[in-house]
Amino acid sequence: MGKKLYVGNLAYSVTSDELGNLFSQYGDVVDAIVVNDKYSGRSKGFGFIEFNEAEEASKAMEALNGNEYGGRTLKIDFARDKNS
Repeated sequence: MGKKLYVGNLAYSVTSDELGNLFSQYGDVVDAIVVNDKYSGRSKGFGFIEFNEAEEASKAMEALNGNEYGGRTLKIDFARDKNS
């Protein structure tokens, strides 16, 4: 089980800080990133959250997956290692 989560279907207005604040209620967030398009600078509608502990990531995913945030239904899963 990983400590990093993929967060999809984000509203385009959500910032990395807002994403981190949303997930911080479930544990110690190490990093929160909303991925932006390198040309336009606009959000691509997804991001990543990293926790100190895998249990915290699991708890956050269980609590928030399928919930509405910013008018959109969040899709959350464990992030795949980019080397796999």
